[in-house]
Amino acid sequence: MFKIKYYTKRLLEYLDNEINRRNTDRFIWLGYNPAFPAVYDMLLEKGVKSIRILDNNKDKHGWEVTPVKKEFEGNKIVIESVTIRDEDKNALIVCSNAYYKEFVVQLEEYGIKEDQILDIYGTIREWTNEEEAPAIKNYRLIQGRELQLEELKILQFFRDFCSDHQLRWYIAGGTLLGAVRHKGFIPWDDDVDVYMPYEDYTKLVSLFGNNDTYTLLDWRTESKYPLQFIRLIRNNTYQLSPLSTFGYFTTGCCIDVFPIAGYPDDREAINEKFKRHVVLDREWRYCITMKDLYGDQFADFRQEIADEKYKLSFYESNLVGAMQKVYGSPWAAPRELFDKCVDLEFEGDKFPAPIGYDEYLKLRYGDYMTPPPKDQQRVHSYPTYFINQ
Repeated sequence: MFKIKYYTKRLLEYLDNEINRRNTDRFIWLGYNPAFPAVYDMLLEKGVKSIRILDNNKDKHGWEVTPVKKEFEGNKIVIESVTIRDEDKNALIVCSNAYYKEFVVQLEEYGIKEDQILDIYGTIREWTNEEEAPAIKNYRLIQGRELQLEELKILQFFRDFCSDHQLRWYIAGGTLLGAVRHKGFIPWDDDVDVYMPYEDYTKLVSLFGNNDTYTLLDWRTESKYPLQFIRLIRNNTYQLSPLSTFGYFTTGCCIDVFPIAGYPDDREAINEKFKRHVVLDREWRYCITMKDLYGDQFADFRQEIADEKYKLSFYESNLVGAMQKVYGSPWAAPRELFDKCVDLEFEGDKFPAPIGYDEYLKLRYGDYMTPPPKDQQRVHSYPTYFINQ
């Protein structure tokens, strides 16, 4: 059951009220977010005197951020490192990501008190919980081993569908790691990742029709779907996922299908492509946020982003890799690692893995057969429910 809820307009009203309540003309935004240009418009309309964006990610330092509205053309802000000047001590400070606690500790060194910082991420989580409480109170939570086994059923359906239509794919990421190290799910993990060559991926989108049990979500067929990759959903389930901008969307118990494509041979060109993808991912999130705010007045340029990312063919390139950074570092590997498939055991069944899975796993995880310390055993799925059971 897909739906999407943006809180950008509500957020703008909330920030407007906070600026008035605190009677300040200085504003600091912590952690770049693609929805910030809409906030920038609001701040310029109010005549806020000083506006800064601070981020701990050095790769973002120097990025220029511009407003959306034409009447503010020519204005821009450059993203800076996290520093607080004496004149900023009475600024309204807004944290826009999940690192609120870390920012609080960091800013205490500058004499900033916690009540001066707004936790937007936490506020939007509260808004989401309020919105969804009436629906999920009648649903049954799926978690732990039960969630893993439900995802296994989706993976088995996906394997059979791809076999019937001669589509190439591989178990990937933590799912592949689990197959090699545990012959099943990593015990603390609760999601499934697969890779598909981009050529097969686009065929999958066109071939998958109506199904009573499963829904394939892709932005090409569901224009409001915010992700760049496919989710294959079990229809009688419900899952809450936060948006990387401001809001949330609902899908269901699912597996994630990531397209992989070609990279250039030259190492410098590969690194430039990695950097370019960071910018394109930012532009993607900016696009979906502005489409929500301004509707058809704002052009949808997601296809242009996809065309640029997947320009080099999987089957005609010497190096291949994922085109977006979801978890871990970006990667590009010899295509020969993926030229053939080998079946690996996973939860008592067999699924295709790339023939060079050992080299791929070393590239991604290093000493992958040694489990990480307990405090690094990350679970990253979201609350999932059976509907009306």
